[in-house]
Amino acid sequence: MPRTTTRRTRPLRLASAGLAAAAAVSLTAFSGSAAQASTAKDATALAGTPACSVKNMSLKVESIREPINTYRLSLTNHSKKTCVAYKYPQLRFGSAKSPAKVVTSTKPSSAVKVKPGHSAYAAIHTSGDGNHGFQTKKLKVTLPGAPAGASSAGVALPGGPVYIDDTVANSYWVTDPRIVYNW
Repeated sequence: MPRTTTRRTRPLRLASAGLAAAAAVSLTAFSGSAAQASTAKDATALAGTPACSVKNMSLKVESIREPINTYRLSLTNHSKKTCVAYKYPQLRFGSAKSPAKVVTSTKPSSAVKVKPGHSAYAAIHTSGDGNHGFQTKKLKVTLPGAPAGASSAGVALPGGPVYIDDTVANSYWVTDPRIVYNW
């Protein structure tokens, strides 16, 4: 049975947006020269590390009780090599013409490396006070930077059809599975 949105969603969403903005400011409050050094360091650390692809990964969507209408997407590395989960998953629900929006305030300070047996996570918010809603059982996940033919896969949504509206959004990849509680 799909979860429904109530009027209490707007204050919660506004509060969580404020917390996310505060977290983003605190994470990115460093000088330009430090940012350039971090970028150069990341490029050196990522050299030779392949992008994560759907060939050696599993994707799973889990329903989260709170906040309402929020899910966690897990990308688990089943290969014997570390890979990089670049940026954020590109999510397309059902027959939607465009992918979900990405919450830029969730951008981590560096690219996310996924060691063998470990996972990366992204939060998904499916609906709120938006318009143009529909229900779907289908989700297509595309991994940026993955080789052609191994960049996207369909993922089952838990509990049957999920209600999606035009507020649908997702976070960047992170290594902490608790992202959905802080987003």
